[in-house]
Amino acid sequence: MSNRTSIPRPARAWTIAIFGAMTAFLAWTAIARGGVVPWVLFIGFTLLAFTALLRALSTALTLDGVSQLTLQGRVSLKWSEVQRVEIGARGRVQAVGPTATVVISPIFFENFDATLAWLHERLVAVWPAED
Repeated sequence: MSNRTSIPRPARAWTIAIFGAMTAFLAWTAIARGGVVPWVLFIGFTLLAFTALLRALSTALTLDGVSQLTLQGRVSLKWSEVQRVEIGARGRVQAVGPTATVVISPIFFENFDATLAWLHERLVAVWPAED
């Protein structure tokens, strides 16, 4: 993905399919077992997963920057404004700017390695050195 215009795309279909299957399984478990505890677990998991998926699936990468939807609203950050990059678990990239922080999860994109390489090209000045 060395072409500077080849913007990585989120892999929304498989992510939604996996989330849907997990939700259906938990709903079936809650119905089959009855009682309050399975329903509380089902609702809690669904809310947590939705919150995580909202950020991951709404991430939009452009040649100028990145934006994503959070519970507080849409957050945008230009590549030129990124002051620091942190690489977290499973390749999660946290781009920190003066007024916003955006979390990019390459695992939710069509090509994990190509997405990391593409992000590195845009953030080479602030990308952390390899250990």
